[in-house]
Amino acid sequence: MDVEGNRQYPIGLDLVVLDSTGKPQANPATRGIPVFKEIFAAARRRRGDHKKAQETVLSEFLYIYYMIDIRSFAVQRFPNVREDQKRHDIVRPTLKLIEGWKPSQAVEDGADFYRENHESPSVKMLKGGFSAINVTIDFLQNVDYTLQDSKGRPVYEPKEVMGYLSDIQLQKKNLDALWQEVLRDINLGGRPKGGGSLNIFENPDTQVIENYARVPESI
Repeated sequence: MDVEGNRQYPIGLDLVVLDSTGKPQANPATRGIPVFKEIFAAARRRRGDHKKAQETVLSEFLYIYYMIDIRSFAVQRFPNVREDQKRHDIVRPTLKLIEGWKPSQAVEDGADFYRENHESPSVKMLKGGFSAINVTIDFLQNVDYTLQDSKGRPVYEPKEVMGYLSDIQLQKKNLDALWQEVLRDINLGGRPKGGGSLNIFENPDTQVIENYARVPESI
């Protein structure tokens, strides 16, 4: 989505950062971008209370991250662009969003903008690689060695199937190199400097989101 007034969004500028106590918060720097500023404004209109509005923005920013960012477990599990619903179905309960919750128009606009500016050619290549490997692994896990062709010969020979493993190893090696390239692009991007904030997605304590990102039932 091309929203008038939105400047280029730095790939390394995270939507969520950690404050000095290690608690995640919506990155204040995002207020300078109209499409994200509207998410703050919409949350304030719905929730009224400033603190509750900040909680809502945090959960919505985390939702955008989990749905789009290449570092998200949901994206790595379901990287295909046609798998939005599958990602939503695992992201929603992860963030403790109520049953039936759907992103508002403001959040969808923010997600579109984040996707357009996050998905560099390297990121798109990496997502394509994840899709290819996932399909190959799914095939290997579900091969039916009892299938026979019209002449009664096995459709799949174990030796032939094992050959796919070497292909996967090569794919993984290439993806590992591309992954490091993508992370360098992200880390060299427009990360906020100073203020004691950290990139939440580099924090070694992977439970930090589970500890703090609780979404109120009334969101």
